[in-house]
Amino acid sequence: MAEAVHIAGAQRSTNLGRRGSALWIQGLACGAALTFAAPTVLLLGILLAPALVCLLVQPRIERGLLRAVAVACTASSLSPVWHLWLAGDRFEQALAGLSDPFVLLLAWGAGASAWALCQVIPVVLRGSWDMQTASRVRTMETELKTLNERWLLEDASEP
Repeated sequence: MAEAVHIAGAQRSTNLGRRGSALWIQGLACGAALTFAAPTVLLLGILLAPALVCLLVQPRIERGLLRAVAVACTASSLSPVWHLWLAGDRFEQALAGLSDPFVLLLAWGAGASAWALCQVIPVVLRGSWDMQTASRVRTMETELKTLNERWLLEDASEP
């Protein structure tokens, strides 16, 4: 028994070590990206702000909602990043892209739309299912009433 506890503790510490090294590698990759592609990081940081806000405001958020917002923001950010890379990946171009209200409206609107859809669709589906269920219950109650009336009439006619 003591051996099992010791082995579980060793596995837990090994998992923590793996997560720690993965976090370190992610930090190193982000540092390299910030160093070598700072204009791209600036542009993506601003355009992906709704996903970051979604992550920070609701840290225990369902993964589906965060993924939807992040995918929508990323998809709408591809064109500005592509234009930035074609223009030479300079801060002037990144700031020019961010000064275009259409670019910001598209990226942030896509994130807001994804968030709204993830909030509204379950409510609409639940309402639809509730209405369908109520309709089926009414139909079954009517059918049951009709069958009860028929059986009672048949039983009453027999001596």
